[in-house]
Amino acid sequence: MEVKQCVLPVAGLGTRMYPASRAFPKALFPVIDQDGSARPLLHLLISQAVDAGIERVGVVAHSEQLPLLRDYFEKAAPTAVRTSAALAAEADRIRALSSQIEWIVQTEPLGFGDAVLQAKPFTGTQPFLVLLGDHLYRSTQEASCMVQALDAFGAGNQSIMGCAWAEPDELERIAAVCLRPGQAVDSLGEGSILDVDEVQEKPGPDWVHQHPESLLHGKALGAFGLDVFTEDLMVVLERMSQQMRSTGKELQLREAQNRLAKEGHLSALVMTGNRYDLGEPELYAMHLAVLAPFERVERLHMAFHRR
Repeated sequence: MEVKQCVLPVAGLGTRMYPASRAFPKALFPVIDQDGSARPLLHLLISQAVDAGIERVGVVAHSEQLPLLRDYFEKAAPTAVRTSAALAAEADRIRALSSQIEWIVQTEPLGFGDAVLQAKPFTGTQPFLVLLGDHLYRSTQEASCMVQALDAFGAGNQSIMGCAWAEPDELERIAAVCLRPGQAVDSLGEGSILDVDEVQEKPGPDWVHQHPESLLHGKALGAFGLDVFTEDLMVVLERMSQQMRSTGKELQLREAQNRLAKEGHLSALVMTGNRYDLGEPELYAMHLAVLAPFERVERLHMAFHRR
């Protein structure tokens, strides 16, 4: 079954990037692309999804964010931009992307899982890709990270959780995956598809001592932030939402994935590539430098110091 739609939640308030996020949504924070152009994070994510074969992208945003987000993709370019052939072509490509975007409103910040659930009318009964709105992904092979996940889903038509081997201290930030017993973990590297027994959100470094059977050379399998789901996820999220309605707790995607795993409906793909978290000031600064085209940066650096 082919995956042709993507859900991209960006409705978070951006508290970790405050007060810059007060001026505009962090989904519009700039990143230097490989051609040296500065493009918003959201633009890059949608472009990469479309390049991977996605035809429709459901962007889940807060109502207050929508005017700025929509203007970026839908507003006509200024006349000054049209005087440059290269900039005019870029503006046309941005407008073309807007035809593949459907805007979905999350009225309250009730968790990442709730943001995904708001897209249920958009996804219907079809499978869909889910991306983190403050991450970028870069493959270390020809196939992009998104293509890797979509291909893995197509091989089994079961929900796929993108993962990567992570140091224990990284589990303060990301979910950990406990593998189903009986798998030869030591022989399963990048590109492997594994059966998942349990998903635990941000369990901390001590988790590795409790799950030695799920380690590879001392590393744990951690969430990559790029997943593909069948409609089963929406069923689980809806059930969880009903159960949690009176508790005031946020609806979390990782707990829904954990329930899918318990039902035997979740596999993990060990990604060939890297993820770049741009959601915190220190990480944003560090990863901007990593993502920038190295040769261009080096030339500028040398030219500056020759002055």
